Amino acid sequence: MSKVITLELNNSLIFLTDALSIAKVASKKQNAVSLSKHTLAKSLALFSPLGQIISKTGDISTIIRSKGKIQNLVVDVNHNGIVRSYISDPNIIWDGNLNEALSMFAFADAYLRIRILDPTFASWDSEIKMNEVTLVDDLAQFFNQSQQIASAVFSCLKFDKDENIQEASSLIFTLLPQANEENIKWIETFMKENSFMQLGFKKTLKLLLDQGAKIHSEKKLQWKCSCSISKMNKALKLLSDKEIKEIKKEQGKVEIKCNFCHRSFTLE
Repeated sequence: MSKVITLELNNSLIFLTDALSIAKVASKKQNAVSLSKHTLAKSLALFSPLGQIISKTGDISTIIRSKGKIQNLVVDVNHNGIVRSYISDPNIIWDGNLNEALSMFAFADAYLRIRILDPTFASWDSEIKMNEVTLVDDLAQFFNQSQQIASAVFSCLKFDKDENIQEASSLIFTLLPQANEENIKWIETFMKENSFMQLGFKKTLKLLLDQGAKIHSEKKLQWKCSCSISKMNKALKLLSDKEIKEIKKEQGKVEIKCNFCHRSFTLE
């Protein structure tokens, strides 16, 4: 089961995420391969913990718009830890070892948009230009620019020789208001001596606990689509009666496919 563990150590909150199971489900649902699979898994590892970082009571939608090989990517996570995702171009190939793939080759002239729909507080929406297009650096840029949060962001992806996902995780440090230069130095030293890309989720968790980190919470994550026949009927209302009749005349039925899980709904 995927999860986000929130820890505290040296005046920083640490969000350690294991997104392996949701990445596997998402890749299967979207029939994603190669670089598309790599990018989708990395996005889930980085964006699924946002429900614990920037809003624990709201639903968060992360959207990337691009003029590159992958034009649209969406990761939604609600306050219950339910995640769903969509990638517009699931068949982009990486010519080489997938463990060495770079997401910067998937996007071009891209924008990262994050929306919070929160019934308790005011909803919120922010967009930034993705200057680095590495996802890791761009998320750190978002924290700094839109949230005024000092952060350090890392990811770990591992694939076997058949390009099956073996690890999809992330490590995000955010500094508390009382943090000082010594605390920042500790993070820099810790990451220099302990490569997250090499260690991954389990070994990094053990290291943090050995150094005295305290666990604040553990949130389970589950990939699950929320589509239904009633929601599809609402979508049909966007079409005129004339358009619906024309579709039925040409195809004999009206069929709508969910972008997230690819489930088809037939409306006679």
